[in-house]
Amino acid sequence: MNINQTLEYLRNELHWPIPELSPENLLFEYDADELGLKPDQASKLDDSKILQLRPLPDAPTLFGIFLIQFNQAKLPIVLLRRILNALVIKKRQSEERIRWHLADLIFISTFQPDEKQPTPQPDNPNILFAHFHQNPSAKETPTLSVLGWNGDDTKLKTAFVNKTLATRLQWPENPADTNHWRQQWTKPFQHKPGFVIRTAKQLAEKLAELAKNIRNAATDLMQYEDETKGKLRKLHKA
Repeated sequence: MNINQTLEYLRNELHWPIPELSPENLLFEYDADELGLKPDQASKLDDSKILQLRPLPDAPTLFGIFLIQFNQAKLPIVLLRRILNALVIKKRQSEERIRWHLADLIFISTFQPDEKQPTPQPDNPNILFAHFHQNPSAKETPTLSVLGWNGDDTKLKTAFVNKTLATRLQWPENPADTNHWRQQWTKPFQHKPGFVIRTAKQLAEKLAELAKNIRNAATDLMQYEDETKGKLRKLHKA
């Protein structure tokens, strides 16, 4: 997924009010050296650049949305942390460049497919929405959570992630309500990169979540079925 495709996804699927302009007019460019990245780190970026989406209509400037294209198959977490460190507000900061609170940054990252995996289809690209969060009362390293898919994922997972993004990262009805907006956007980020279920508790929680989603989807569909001939209604009655 390239920059144009990413902007189209944000505009058409998440309903962000992104004007129909060229990427040059929609994005700010940050050079790698501007963010203090080393040459070996910059080499992992396409064109050694990081792009920031310009403020959108009615959107508070407190949110920072960054589009980053990596030229490798895996998300370089250490590099993403370096970029984060250069963008967040710090104590005793005297620089004039705009910075953000950690919770108000979202990175939209695209990356190259793994050579061992099938080539991604146009409707199933490699893309991740990444978000850092940190307990304000603890001196811990910010935790990275991601939500996205790649060309090797099943259609079921892709549909689930796409629905989650469309629900949680859609443009809010009231952009001025920043607290609600922040809660809405950060809620879907629950798992670290490469998350795998490893315990019975995690499995039970995930199965309960899936059962709830299936129940809600079935309830919605039954509203449109014939009361006597609908397949779901027959199954429910049985």
